[in-house]
Amino acid sequence: MVDAKGEEALASDERSPVARWRDRVRGRAALISFIAIEVGAYPLLLFFGRHTWFTQDDWDFLSARTAGDLGDWFRGHFQHMVTLPILVYRLLWRLFGIRTYVPYLSLVILTHLAVAALVRALARRAGVRPWLATVIAGGFVLFGAGGENILVAFQITFGAALMFGLLQLLLADHDGPMDRRDWLALLAGFAGLLCSGVAIAMTVVVGLTVLLRRGWSGWRVAVFQTAPIGVAYLIWTVAAPKGQIVTNLRSHSLGQMIKFVWVGIQAAFGGMGQLPGVGILLVVLLVVGLAVAFRSRGEGRPLFADGRAAPVALMVGALLFMFMTATARAGQGGLLVLLKTAGPDRARESRYIYLIGAMCLPAIGLAAEVLIRRRKLFAVPVVALLLVGLPANVNQLSDYSPRYATPPRTRYVILSLGRLPLARQLRNMHVPYPDNRLSVEGLTMNWLIASVGRIPDPGPIPPGVGAGEVLEFLVQSSIPSPGLRCVPLTKPLLYVIGRGRTFTVERGSAYVKNVPIGAAGASSPKRAFRPDTYRALVGPLRLRFLPLDRGVEVCV
Repeated sequence: MVDAKGEEALASDERSPVARWRDRVRGRAALISFIAIEVGAYPLLLFFGRHTWFTQDDWDFLSARTAGDLGDWFRGHFQHMVTLPILVYRLLWRLFGIRTYVPYLSLVILTHLAVAALVRALARRAGVRPWLATVIAGGFVLFGAGGENILVAFQITFGAALMFGLLQLLLADHDGPMDRRDWLALLAGFAGLLCSGVAIAMTVVVGLTVLLRRGWSGWRVAVFQTAPIGVAYLIWTVAAPKGQIVTNLRSHSLGQMIKFVWVGIQAAFGGMGQLPGVGILLVVLLVVGLAVAFRSRGEGRPLFADGRAAPVALMVGALLFMFMTATARAGQGGLLVLLKTAGPDRARESRYIYLIGAMCLPAIGLAAEVLIRRRKLFAVPVVALLLVGLPANVNQLSDYSPRYATPPRTRYVILSLGRLPLARQLRNMHVPYPDNRLSVEGLTMNWLIASVGRIPDPGPIPPGVGAGEVLEFLVQSSIPSPGLRCVPLTKPLLYVIGRGRTFTVERGSAYVKNVPIGAAGASSPKRAFRPDTYRALVGPLRLRFLPLDRGVEVCV
């Protein structure tokens, strides 16, 4: 009995040399076109990402870890092992600091382009014709709905895990005995595990692919590709230092998890189609095409014997990844119930759409190929269906970084705060950065001060601006101190507050201005201080208190 590849080989041998040459030229032209798309996309994506800068998660790798601490290598980041991205960040920090975002952005873009190339390779392995594979993977290069994994440097954690997982899949998906490819595949799987938890789903995909292709006789190869990675992950789970955990995001019910998965699938296919109804048509294409492929088994063309196992296993892996994510991200505890994008709707986030899209595209390509082979007239509507969402995706990608960019105010404060003269008093002291969203990632005042030089200079800091930053960020809430004397604030009062000293605002709110000693005309804008006790982290500070409410008192 001749399998599908054998039939194609025989058919190829029976064709004229001119026909074989024409197919070879078409295949090379399609490949060259895809390479041109990738090469052209790199500077375009850099341009699209010109507004992005270091975000909340980046500070964990930049400020809270060092390459010389083995515990920092393996401490989890929200339940992900991220060893390789940490080491890459530490290297880029040594070479470039944060003077430029381009090296960090370039790395995530190159990883994305590698993922697109592997998607095309898997589609070709499944029998998708060269030009159709180029259309599918080339469209994914500009997949704006998944822009977070393309234009946000920290998402190298997800992108690299997917890249190594697809590489492991491509290497392990073969017939015959185990050979060097299997060892390289296992190495790629371990590299993926060191990038993020996406690797767990990808490892299952590889094992399932081996079993589907080889049958139960391939169980030894499947175990070889999955068991060592699974054991390593369990050891890490038990023995590694614990990192950040967001307990209020955990799912509270199976219904939440199922809805999370369903919302993610809807968002991914909607993102691929962009226009109303196109996502549904893509699902119909996928289901009908795979059903036709399944029926072809009765015509002597086994479904999983010619590279078709991988696309099917990848779809299963996409569902598995979303279920795994749902356990930790589908919850809506605490004040999150007030957010429209919390709970299961969090599955609409760009990074999940990207992963689902990448893992479903080889199967979509296979389904399209099967239908086109049955009826050549299907070629035009099928290709149109695959490309109709491309303009909107390009537009979404071009507009992604301005919406995701670090606010200019936040960026300026990070660059300037460590350069304030009074801030130097905090050197060698572990004082968290005064924004909880960043301090929870490990950003500290000490790091900002010590990193001056590797942090770009924002330019001269006007005295009034510097005085305002001191008042806003270096005067923080504290516990009350005993022995303070309270006076009614009926008129402006001027007090000098020493470093580490506290003051309390009672019975109402007060305006406070920082009037630096020896800097005439350089006072800060006034800020409202609500009833509370405040500590000056640096000093001495000359503060002017002005009444905001009647009956307010100041205790110093």
